[in-house]
Amino acid sequence: MPEQRNIRIEDSEGNSYYPHAKAKTTFLGSGDDIEKAFTEHQAENASTTKKGHVQLSSSTSSDSETMAATSKAVKTAYDKADAHANKKDNPHAVTKDQVGLTNVQDFGIATQAEAEAGTATNKYMTPQRVKQAITNVGGVALGDGDYAGKKYTLHVDKNGLFLKEV
Repeated sequence: MPEQRNIRIEDSEGNSYYPHAKAKTTFLGSGDDIEKAFTEHQAENASTTKKGHVQLSSSTSSDSETMAATSKAVKTAYDKADAHANKKDNPHAVTKDQVGLTNVQDFGIATQAEAEAGTATNKYMTPQRVKQAITNVGGVALGDGDYAGKKYTLHVDKNGLFLKEV
């Protein structure tokens, strides 16, 4: 059982220091006792549930639970993950079908001239281009219909969407 004692350290000039007042110390009776305590200490391997000794490893593919990663291993793993995350060349070969884009065409965005001409069938329109096209033509009839015995055209222009009596 450890006993409480003051520890005194003396330097080469004769100065005394008491760095650990009432430090716990263990006194062993013989060299055999010291060797036994040291051997027991060396056998204290670490696990996921207790403290102890571990071996360092720079491996980035080990699944050992008794070895500890070095900072080199951590940096190597981080650099690989970072490089992969920054790849823009479809490293997993994901297809349009896998992400639900089977029916979406690979069209570009219409220019203002294409939007105003209204003839391209291979371009997408942004809200800005739609507004430019509507403003340019002065309005668009979207369809005809009857309501309460009268004929109407659904019309859209720069002022909004409304029914126009025919």
